[in-house]
Amino acid sequence: MERLRARMKMQKMKQLNEFAQSRGYRDWIEFKAYEEPETVREARKMIERGY
Repeated sequence: MERLRARMKMQKMKQLNEFAQSRGYRDWIEFKAYEEPETVREARKMIERGY
């Protein structure tokens, strides 16, 4: 169960990083640092929907 949870978390981070990189950022951490909280929330919603 732990392996599955870890794999899902890694997959989620990969999606977040890919999204941020498509917007010109190095990774998700940088995206969160420079964008407004509302933008970050909207980005998460878009990723969950499969943007």
